[in-house]
Amino acid sequence: HILSQDFAPLQSRNSLSSVTPNPSSLSSSSRSSSPFLLSHSDCTRDSGVISTESTDEDIPFLRVERRREIAYEKLLQKIVVAAEETFSDEGLSKDAYLLRQIRRYSQGFVSMKLVASVKAIKKLTRDYNTVVLALRKSCKLEINEAGTKVRRKEQIPEKFLRIIKDPTSLVVIGLSESDAKLEGGSAQV
Repeated sequence: HILSQDFAPLQSRNSLSSVTPNPSSLSSSSRSSSPFLLSHSDCTRDSGVISTESTDEDIPFLRVERRREIAYEKLLQKIVVAAEETFSDEGLSKDAYLLRQIRRYSQGFVSMKLVASVKAIKKLTRDYNTVVLALRKSCKLEINEAGTKVRRKEQIPEKFLRIIKDPTSLVVIGLSESDAKLEGGSAQV
């Protein structure tokens, strides 16, 4: 007796699925203008009476879409942080290859593909366009107009730009003293 008053009759799943499109098949622009979204999702059940008054929180589809947008924004922020750390002084001191690529050109731009292939960024996404979009939001990095190259906004310290040739040591075993002659250096036997 209590159950019959509290619950309204439910429509069959087949009748709803024929009216409601699959949300994953809609593009983001067609979701907001879809007649299906307005005809079905604006209605909510309240004790068996269909009401057309609704808020965004009452529409599960929009809540899911909003959560996706928030997750995507967080992903973009993580990409920016990873790229800024890669281009930081500490990051450049650890990545000799990136530093060589920066030294290669006087303006300090490196390929966006190189940045997208950095391990920390590849862990987050492998989508090149997402990386470009994220780095456009960075305060510490700048992208060329074509969106194909990126560099630090702050000048790279001179200590990183100098090419230091460290003296190398060579150990040779079993060499006679007469053979141990070096030009411009010293030999110890």
